[in-house]
Amino acid sequence: MFGTMNRLASRAFTLLEILVVTVVLLGLLALLFPVLREVDTRAKEAKAANHFRQFGVAITSFAMDNDGGLPLRLDSGELWPTALVGYLDGDTNIYAEPNSAVNFRTLHADPLSNTENNTSYILNSFRDLGDRARKMVNIEKPASTILMAAQEYNPGFFMDIDRNDYLRFVRYRQYREGAYYLFGDGSAQYVASNNYDGTLWMADKSFVLQ
Repeated sequence: MFGTMNRLASRAFTLLEILVVTVVLLGLLALLFPVLREVDTRAKEAKAANHFRQFGVAITSFAMDNDGGLPLRLDSGELWPTALVGYLDGDTNIYAEPNSAVNFRTLHADPLSNTENNTSYILNSFRDLGDRARKMVNIEKPASTILMAAQEYNPGFFMDIDRNDYLRFVRYRQYREGAYYLFGDGSAQYVASNNYDGTLWMADKSFVLQ
């Protein structure tokens, strides 16, 4: 009997051994946590870029069906979340930016089922086009003109370039000190925060901020 008890005692972990194993495990977790966080960030980054690519295809398809016109802003008719949902195969999950803490309720009753729309994105209203029609053909430098971005807070569906709106309304620091945007040529481009400025929202690059 005593021999059995001695064998059980010899197989039991001592408190010191348990503490050593715990310290080792905590050390491994400390090493793995930054890696796992980086993997999660990269996954969100890839998803964000993909969302913009899908929006680019949807806006291009919308323009082809509407004489080259871009989705409406505050005019009569459907606003862009409603106008594009059919071109996104009804997938409203795309309206949520992967790295936004919240998806803002818009100021305007819309769209996607007679309720206020939840969206993380804001569309260029192209105020600088003046009297010209809001058409793809009138974007003079589409490859360097932003169509859509993730919004910082809730100004609505659209952004007018005025004073510092491009800084106040847009989340321009999201991924690696920068963010992704949809440009007028349909591309999803990453722009570092130190390269981001109001001219990226202007179809007419000679337009001067007021």
